[in-house]
Amino acid sequence: MKKSYFKWVVNNPLKVIVVGMILIVFGVLGMTRIVKDTSADAFIKADDPALVSKNKLVELFDLNDPMVISIQNNQGIYNKETLNVVYDLSKEIQEKFTEVQNDGITSLSRQKNIKGVTDGMEIEYFVQHKNLTPKEIEEVREGIEDFPMLQGILVSKDSKATLVIVDLKQNADAEKVYKKLVALVKKYETNNIKLYVAGEGAVTGYMGAYIDHDARVLNPVAGIVITIILFIAFRTMGGTLLPNVIIAGGVTVGLGLMGYAGISFFIITNALPVVLIGISVADSIHILSTYYERRRDFSDESINDAVVETMMEMFRPVTLTTITTIAGFVGLSLSSVMPPMYYFGIFASIGIGMAWVYSLSVLPAMIAKFKLTQSKLFIKKEQTTSRFASKMAQLVMRYHHYLLASTAFVVLIGILGFNKMIINEDRLSVFSPDEPLVQADYEINAHFNGSHYLDILVQTDEAEGLFEPSVMQKVQALQAYAKTLSHVQGSVSYVDYLKQMNKSLNENQSDFYKLPNSSEAASQFFLLYNASASSDDFDNILDYDYQKANIRIYVNSGEYIKEKPIVLALRKYLEEHFNTKGLQGEVSGRVNIDFEWVNKIENSHFKSVAISLLLVIAMAWITFRSFFTSVLVTLPVVLSILTIYAVMGFSDIWLGVGTSMFASIAIGLGVDFAIHTAERMEYLYVQGLRGFKRVEAFYASTGRALYFNALALALGFGVLVVSKVVVLEKFGALVTVAIASSFVYALVLIPSILVILEKKDEK
Repeated sequence: MKKSYFKWVVNNPLKVIVVGMILIVFGVLGMTRIVKDTSADAFIKADDPALVSKNKLVELFDLNDPMVISIQNNQGIYNKETLNVVYDLSKEIQEKFTEVQNDGITSLSRQKNIKGVTDGMEIEYFVQHKNLTPKEIEEVREGIEDFPMLQGILVSKDSKATLVIVDLKQNADAEKVYKKLVALVKKYETNNIKLYVAGEGAVTGYMGAYIDHDARVLNPVAGIVITIILFIAFRTMGGTLLPNVIIAGGVTVGLGLMGYAGISFFIITNALPVVLIGISVADSIHILSTYYERRRDFSDESINDAVVETMMEMFRPVTLTTITTIAGFVGLSLSSVMPPMYYFGIFASIGIGMAWVYSLSVLPAMIAKFKLTQSKLFIKKEQTTSRFASKMAQLVMRYHHYLLASTAFVVLIGILGFNKMIINEDRLSVFSPDEPLVQADYEINAHFNGSHYLDILVQTDEAEGLFEPSVMQKVQALQAYAKTLSHVQGSVSYVDYLKQMNKSLNENQSDFYKLPNSSEAASQFFLLYNASASSDDFDNILDYDYQKANIRIYVNSGEYIKEKPIVLALRKYLEEHFNTKGLQGEVSGRVNIDFEWVNKIENSHFKSVAISLLLVIAMAWITFRSFFTSVLVTLPVVLSILTIYAVMGFSDIWLGVGTSMFASIAIGLGVDFAIHTAERMEYLYVQGLRGFKRVEAFYASTGRALYFNALALALGFGVLVVSKVVVLEKFGALVTVAIASSFVYALVLIPSILVILEKKDEK
């Protein structure tokens, strides 16, 4: 049946090629529908409790990820020049940026001071207009120094920097707003004043620019690299260009279906086109190599017959390697709890499957249609390859025991590296350390309480339940406890405002910076405040009925290993010391989201590796119908993963979002070398070749094709090292090492093991 199919393909090449081209156009149209999603929320399922809690905060208090602008003056901010920048910048953003919430700016010109006067409480902006007089500037300074809560949050404790915090209507506008803010702040910089744009909203926005850059650079470079390798391998126009059609089919249909399905393009999806480019070309290399060998060895055979016989010979190994490669990506999807990784595995599998379809249909049709012939240079190369094959065969025959024993050393080094490996992540690690955004984050963390927010949602059962003395005391104690945790620099809640109000109503005496002693007093304080100012000034920390509140805790690091103890400690504190009947607190916010999605990597990575390995073994067992062979072809992959663990452990490379994908992908890719090796060695054995002749014939034929296959994959993934996304650089480097090591282990260990078994059979 297969032979009849391939005969039909070579006899009707134009029909097959036209259908292939139509599918490519279909894929390209689907790619135009793809939209980006650079938010951290994309890495966690919509129904995950952490995201549900965070979205509840957004609904209650409009707490989207803010943009933060740091205005710094080493001579101090309490001068007319700096305060004018604060005033003008705040005004321009509020008036011209439609993406910003109404009253969505927090700054010295938008933050209200609370101070006592003869007849009660006075509420007014710190900076009420431009060109403040020296006396007014001094009043601003005194007001900030008399308002403890704002020190380290709105104004740095050394008084050399202040913030303008920009709250967006929706996070989807982050990329657009970030670009506009970066352009805007440049006009406010002077010799004395420097401005930095950072914050979680800025991170989301900047990632969009990174995705665009990578899409423009990585994909064309990967295509060029693959084309150069194809030319070196085959030295013909057809051998160089035809595999690119197969690549186009796998990439466009895979990504096109992503667009039609409405799946977003995430930051790690940037690697997907490169992955598909590298994988899609592999089958073409093996098919064309076998075809050219057949044209050399059976020169009297017609081209159509040569194509049919080539496809009959290659159908089984090409199909098996496709299945096992897909198994690796399916393992990634089955074990991943992160939507980006799940969809990465799914659409990589679809793209690989389409490349297989094109390799078994469009490629033979094009070979027949364009009547491909091998080049003279290719024949010369074969002669060079034969000499190399002879030397490799001698090496294996003479030192096979030593080569096999070397695996113990690889295992030992892998285990040592594994024990040194750290599971960690930081959203800012996506960017190069010298990027303006990273520098801005560093400056804000150096001058202020921190640019990372952990929120605690407090809920009571009754209206004005937050004013109960016991509740206020518990909130205050919770904030005090949080401050004892490493990397927590401060916090803000409604009780801080109550203490400031209490102080202002008692002649601004610092001894009265404490909680009111009754719920009636607390309620009265807010009534007095609302009588002098807008009632919505506390919308971001209190609900209308004073029944729900948000406590914002400031953390000066975005690293998982530093955030994890904070989240776990606060959850435990809430459970043991805070939550009672009628009062509940739950950890929420951005830091909690970051903790949850990285924590899931910690719990799912090794599960993913195990599932991928089991799937590959199962597929190999079904195909070879030999448990021994299925384990044999998996051995090089296991060794390559141990090699990567060693590289990561000894190079201090974190196991994080991007790098955690390498194992499943390395399994799916690396096993191809082992399968082709085992398949060819078995075929040669059936042909009657034994010992040296068998190994030499393997290296001279399949070994050469595997070399160019490995080169295409390694250099294809190696393109990722030029990515602007640091995590993709590391991912590309790790997969490249995995491919190279899988190639070496497969071509050395499998022949060595089979030689040993052959000698035992002879005895």
